Amino acid sequence: LDAVAVESIEKRQKTASINSLSKTFVERYGSYSNEANFENLKDVISMMAPEFAEYTQNIIDTSKSPDEYYGITTRVITVNVEELDEVAGSAVVVLNTQREESKVSVSNRSVWYQKIRIEFLKMSGVWKVVSASWL
Repeated sequence: LDAVAVESIEKRQKTASINSLSKTFVERYGSYSNEANFENLKDVISMMAPEFAEYTQNIIDTSKSPDEYYGITTRVITVNVEELDEVAGSAVVVLNTQREESKVSVSNRSVWYQKIRIEFLKMSGVWKVVSASWL
């Protein structure tokens, strides 16, 4: 293997865990059903930094689910690690997603594409989501 190939393999290995974590987080975080009582957010709170987890818990505690059916499913299409600093323990990842929203009934749905920007910090050796912003 030449130096470029080795560097490419090393970069892929370094970004593999953050790619996987980002994808898991976004697909759960961005999917919701009023029948599931915010399980999507409860599932990912453990992946969040304390401040973001507290903010998210507050949303769960104060939000009211709509009376009629509402659901949204998010699927990750691509993951782009924009910044990764292992030494500083920080990363920024932008993911392209396909989102499908259903209102009143599952058959009444619309599909669109949306990006989301995730910021990570490494805390006690574990990557934690500091923020998630839909773009």
